[in-house]
Amino acid sequence: APPYLVGALITFAMAYNSDRVNERGWHIIISMAVAIVGFVISVATLNVPARYFASFLYIAGCFTGNSLVFAWGASTTSQTPEKRACATAIINVLGQAGNIW
Repeated sequence: APPYLVGALITFAMAYNSDRVNERGWHIIISMAVAIVGFVISVATLNVPARYFASFLYIAGCFTGNSLVFAWGASTTSQTPEKRACATAIINVLGQAGNIW
C-alpha cells in the first residue's frame, strides 16, 4: 500500500501544479520519465530495497501521467459532451491496455 499512497499524493500535487501553471505537456513527460526510470531499476537489479524504491517511482509516474492525460483530453475536447465522453473512454481503454497485457 505505501507505493500507492505516495503515488496518490504525488498525483494530487502534480495535477494541482499543472493546473496552476497551465501546462500539462511537460508534467506528463516528467511523470512518464520517472516511471521509465522506475521500470529500468526494477528490471536491472535483483536487490529487494532497490526494487521496492523502483515501485514507488513507476507507480507514481504511471498514476500521475494517466490522470494528466485524462485532464488534457477532457479540456481539449470541448465541442460536445459526447465527444468529451468518447475521448475520456478512449484514453481510459488505452491507459489500461498495459494492465491487460
